Amino acid sequence: MARTDDAHGNLSSTSDRPLKEPVSDASSSALPAGKEQSNQELTIGPSFKTGRLSGLLLITLAYLLACCASVSSIQICSDQPLLVQAAVAYTTASIVVFCFSYFLNNSSVYDAYWSVGPPLLLLFFAGSTNNMADTFNHPGRWLVVCVVFGWAIRLTLNWARGFRSLSEEDFRYVDLKRKTGPLYWLVSLTGIHLFPSILTFAGSLPFLSLFTDPQVEQEYLILIYLGGLIALCAVFIEGIADHQLHRFRESQPPQGSVYSEGLWRYSRHPNYFGEMLFWWGLALAGYGANPEFMIQGIGALSITSLFVFISLPMIDQRMLSTRPHYAERMKRVSALIPLPNRQG
Repeated sequence: MARTDDAHGNLSSTSDRPLKEPVSDASSSALPAGKEQSNQELTIGPSFKTGRLSGLLLITLAYLLACCASVSSIQICSDQPLLVQAAVAYTTASIVVFCFSYFLNNSSVYDAYWSVGPPLLLLFFAGSTNNMADTFNHPGRWLVVCVVFGWAIRLTLNWARGFRSLSEEDFRYVDLKRKTGPLYWLVSLTGIHLFPSILTFAGSLPFLSLFTDPQVEQEYLILIYLGGLIALCAVFIEGIADHQLHRFRESQPPQGSVYSEGLWRYSRHPNYFGEMLFWWGLALAGYGANPEFMIQGIGALSITSLFVFISLPMIDQRMLSTRPHYAERMKRVSALIPLPNRQG
């Protein structure tokens, strides 16, 4: 899933992470009265009752083992094309994380993968060349590297800041468990783990163009800089939106209030807007490196479609079910792009 502060669309990570809306009680307490206990029963309780530190250590262990497994898978298929090696390694890591999710009975173990996987793919592609000096032969590529790692570090730290223990699980996963019953772990594997991994892998395809071909046509060089700058602006937008929302929560506002200041005054989901813009920036930079590699925009398109048609409607519907006055906000405030409020 997307790991933004009110999302990360994995049925969306996407990246973008446990789903949190711009409200004062965005955790499980935002569920209708009387639902908290029943939802906890439906999860049959996470297998491990952990504290914050022990939970973070277990998730870190899961990701380290996933990295080791992915490296081993690359050795096994080293005779295959580079893109195939990357796909096998990325899938292997996702399956290892899924095994931990199953063992701990908590699919939220996967949430941080949205922001952890792409920079590792970047390093893999960059490290596959025979001459890394040629790979990083102009500032445009360095700009992309800095933006991607800045995005990943900020988003992962934002997830860690909101993580409390493995005794808690994303409400979407709890809902899926209730609806799918004995098929839940198959749904978790395909929909919560592998599907978002496919999205972020597709979104990372521009790295193949940017870091494996040292030659860039001069007439397209401007697109690398432009894409990198767009992605940089996106990281700032997402970061500002998350910070504003965090400060709102820390102020302990009245129960049921909805944050509508800062970027949130002009967009209902400014952090999702920043996340989508980030992937489109990478796609543009990739086209600047290799305009003939036409499929490298498919990741940004898929992530945008997921957010627009699945993740954001889910959030809005949940907000409407718990806060009827949210309908008025939907009439006045843009869903994504920060715009002046509509009248009436």
